[in-house]
Amino acid sequence: MNEERENGRFDPADFIPADAQPKAAVSCELEEPPRGSALTGILGALFGALVGVVPWFLASTFADFFVGWLGFLVGVAACWGYRLFKGRRSTRFAMATVIVCSLLALFAAEIASWMYVLCSDPEWQADAAWYGIPVAQLAWESILMPENWGIMAPSMLMGMVIGVLGVVCVKQKVLAYTDPERAAQMAAHTAQNGLASSAAQTAQANTAAGFAVPQSFTVRDKKWVRVTVRIVGVLIAVFFTALLAGVIGSSIDEPEGWSLAETVGFSAFALVFAVFGVFLIFLVRRRLVVEGGVFSYLPTFGRSRAFRLADIAGMTIGTNGRRLVGQNGRTLARFEDNQENSAILLQYLSEHGVGLLVK
Repeated sequence: MNEERENGRFDPADFIPADAQPKAAVSCELEEPPRGSALTGILGALFGALVGVVPWFLASTFADFFVGWLGFLVGVAACWGYRLFKGRRSTRFAMATVIVCSLLALFAAEIASWMYVLCSDPEWQADAAWYGIPVAQLAWESILMPENWGIMAPSMLMGMVIGVLGVVCVKQKVLAYTDPERAAQMAAHTAQNGLASSAAQTAQANTAAGFAVPQSFTVRDKKWVRVTVRIVGVLIAVFFTALLAGVIGSSIDEPEGWSLAETVGFSAFALVFAVFGVFLIFLVRRRLVVEGGVFSYLPTFGRSRAFRLADIAGMTIGTNGRRLVGQNGRTLARFEDNQENSAILLQYLSEHGVGLLVK
């Protein structure tokens, strides 16, 4: 193994501890996950979809801008709800359930938005009084008119398409719940042969070409990624902070138009997304600095922490990137293969005998 380290070959199998494989096999046999329930999966996906559709409903009802892109949140939230409620561990059933629940939630949200707008319109209230029927009945009858579907359908259909894309984008998360073994195999295959392995392939090519690894470098997101994510984070934070201020100000100026539940609900929603915008701003500050065997890692939140090469027990690969694991089993740092200088870091770790660990 010493000769292989000196030659700079990055073969993860060379660095797997000899006693790790039997332990992993025993662990897999003993820890068979429960099958879950189809009923709780449906309820969870529906609950998640209804939570995720709240931004759609609020934006469609109270803001005058295109909201189709918010359908992405519905699909993601439906997947989250399915996992949270321990749904049936069947990938096909899970994907079908979260897609159907997402579409139903988006359809219901658009109808509810239409009903709310019409029922709160003074002209519709006057018309309903003139006809002698409830305003909700008049609004519902307007929904059944074909000409009104030309107004509702475009935004609804676009949201549904984007909602399905949201489900597809988090399919790996669903697979990690329904079939952990297959998800791990796919992650390993992607890490070795897919796009995520570009950094490892570059590291191997650098080693074969005799490229000298610098002793000081920084691994972080590319500049255009940092700029884009920060701009999006600022826009989200500013918009929902303004929405929060508007809700609070309107409830103070016109208390008769707001119930306590509406004020608290809309304020909580705006606050959550404003915090999410701030999170995006800080997310891309993460970086890993290497200087002569000393690592300095700045996480998304918190202070920078330093550790040495000898503190690293190995590295793991997951759906969220790579982790450097310490001798005590704790995560020392995280990085992704698409970051700047990630190939250099992999070559550096290979040359110093840091390889993959078996979970």
